[in-house]
Amino acid sequence: MALQSAARKGLEAMIELYDRAEPELLKRGAVLDANDPGALLAQFSASNQTEMDAKAAYATLVAAKTFKERHR
Repeated sequence: MALQSAARKGLEAMIELYDRAEPELLKRGAVLDANDPGALLAQFSASNQTEMDAKAAYATLVAAKTFKERHR
């Protein structure tokens, strides 16, 4: 039960970041200049799989943190 709860928290955090916060930032124009090193790196490593990996990694980090905090 505790692990499921932590996993759910991770998924909720991922949804909040990628499905709500990120689109809002983009809508406000919070993007890097085309020649910014971060933008160039993003173009280099841009793929659908990379995006899915990043989302899964973020959800996993939040879930692990939540689980650790609840089981000290």
